[in-house]
This record gives sequence, C-alpha cells and structure tokens, in this order.
Amino acid sequence: MFKLTRSAISSRKNMHEWILSDADNETSWLKMKLNNIIKFWKYETRDTTGKKIQVAKLYGPYDIRLDFVDEKIIRDEEVRIDVHYCSITMTDILLWANQHRRIIKKGTILGFEASGKILEIGRLAQEKENFYWGEEVLIHNYPIVGALAETCIAHYNNVFKLGRKKKLSMKNAAILTDDYFSPFLIFGRRSKLNEDEYILINTNLAYSALAASDIAAYIFHAKPIIACNCLTSFNHSSGAIAIIDRSKLSDELERITGKREVRLIIDTIGGKHFATLLKCLQHEGIVAVLDYARDSKYSYRYIFPSNYTFLALAIEHYKNNDPFIYRETMQNLLNYRIDGTIYPRVSAIFGLNNINKAFEYGAKLTRGKILIDLKNHDKYHICES
Repeated sequence: MFKLTRSAISSRKNMHEWILSDADNETSWLKMKLNNIIKFWKYETRDTTGKKIQVAKLYGPYDIRLDFVDEKIIRDEEVRIDVHYCSITMTDILLWANQHRRIIKKGTILGFEASGKILEIGRLAQEKENFYWGEEVLIHNYPIVGALAETCIAHYNNVFKLGRKKKLSMKNAAILTDDYFSPFLIFGRRSKLNEDEYILINTNLAYSALAASDIAAYIFHAKPIIACNCLTSFNHSSGAIAIIDRSKLSDELERITGKREVRLIIDTIGGKHFATLLKCLQHEGIVAVLDYARDSKYSYRYIFPSNYTFLALAIEHYKNNDPFIYRETMQNLLNYRIDGTIYPRVSAIFGLNNINKAFEYGAKLTRGKILIDLKNHDKYHICES
C-alpha cells in the first residue's frame, strides 16, 4: 500500500490551505465587484442630487409653508432653472383657497409662471433648443407647477429664451404669459375680433381682465368696456374706453355704443351676474371665460339656455394638443412686451419669507400681478397705491 511521507502530507496540507485561501480571495473579489456594481446602480438610478432647496408647499386651504426638499435630478428633456421671480396667478390663489376645480396632493409646491437662469440642461433639451448655462429664460410649468422654489425643473418646450440682448427683464417676463395667453387667442384665433369693435369685460379687479383690455385695445385696436362694481378701482391706462357700473349695464352700453348688446363678452368672475351679462349679448354672440369664471368650482352653477357660444380657453390644452400655436403665441407675447405694445403691471413684490402675505394680498384681486422674489427672501414692496 502506498504511504504518504510526512513531507508529502505537509505539502498537501499547504496546497489545500492555498486553495482555500485563493477561494476566499476570489469570493472577496467577487463581493467587492458586486458591491461596486450595486453602488454604481444606486448612483445611476438615484432621483436626487443630494442638495436641499427651499420651497413653498401647500398643506391645506390657506395653509402654505416654507420647507426644504431634496433637489431632483433632471431628465434628458428637462432644464433646471435657478428661479429669480415667480408670479402668483389666479390658478395659484384658487388652489391655495381650495376653490379650484383641480384637486392637488397635500404638500404640492405651487407656482408655475416664473423666470430665472439656466443651471443645468438635459441632453435632448440641448439638442432641441441650444440653451446655454446662465441663460435668462421664462417658464410656464402648468399643470406640473413647482416653481415657488429656489430651483425648479421644466420641460424644454415650456422654456422660453429672453434673448442675449436682455431687452426684457426677468421681473417683467414673469408677469406676462399666463394672463395674456388666453385673451390673445380668444380675440385673434377664436372670435376674430374686429378693429373698433366694442367688447364687454366683466370683472372685480381681476388682473386677467386688465390683460384682456390691454390686448384688445393695443394689439387688436378694439374698444373694450370694463363692467365692475367699483368704478374708482380702475383707470383707463389698461386701454378701456369706459368703465361702467355693472348694475346699469344695458343703459350704459347704449349710452356708449348706441346699442344695448355686444358680440363678445369676457367674464372673469362668473356667479350671480352671469344672467345679467347674457342680456347684453347679441344673438349668436360669444361669452369667453377667464380666471375665476373658468377655473373655480363655484363659478357657474347654471348655464342659462340661450343661443350663444360659451368659450373656455386654457394654455395647458394648447401645450398638449397644439404645441406649435402654444410656443408661437408665447413668443408673440414676449415680442409685444419687448416693443412696448402691451404693458403688464406689478402690484406687489414679496420675498419667500412673506409668502403668506403675498397670497393674502393676491386674493384681494389686485390691479397688477403679485411677484415672489426668490433672491430676496425678506422683500416686501407694494407698488400700487
């Protein structure tokens, strides 16, 4: 029988230990590689940058608070904006007051009409629009919202360049598009407003009504008449040829126009005055609704039977269904503002620390837009007397 010598046994033992040691090394190497792969996968699939940004979140009716959230990573089609100014729109106010038709989640970051500088550009966004770092832009981020924040993310299709010559400031850009978009298309594309045609605008200090008057008078050269319940709250700088008492609507129309009816009515408030408005509408006329009248869940409880066209136009529908008209209209509005044809106004500027005061002030239906200054958190400046 074959016998192993002591040296052979020792040699085999060493070989066995070496094999086990090598196996352990192989296992350790595999574990290390696996850990590296896991770390890389986690890095590649993470959805935040690791940075915290300050935002304004809505937690319930009239309950908006400042908070810090993780900054999200952008996708290929997106652009990250360093927000300088964000306007408070009627949509924001209705959402804040829980009066909007739309239901949003608790903790939603409000704001969607804003201006700022580009911080980061996705690959596809760069290919499509040729943005550059630090470029001043305007964004319209509805229905995504999220612009009441130190930085926000927008799809490249909702980002508009202000131009290298900087003829339009970021402050002026941030108050322009949302309120001017709908009346611009209503007058031009949908109702074919004629030069010198009288139109009636029903409002209670809604900024969109003044925007509609501005566009009707200075772009389409029509003759807007504002009907309201407080004559001293308006002036004629908006382009309106007359400001009349709503309680004497038909008589005042006849005094100014020679007729008791008009073809086109713009309504921003809805509610109990709607029946009175219809008495001033021509046969087969048009009623176009904006702001509260369009978006509030309380605006129209009854649509009275009559032979007229009821028109509700919103910017977000053009984004999805006719992006060419959407972008063309936005660019036209920017051009009209740059050349001074239209002149949007600011009522007040608040810093982020005064966000609650800003919404409370905006709920008064001011004559101008409310701006949030994201670079001066303690700002508190009232522009109108």
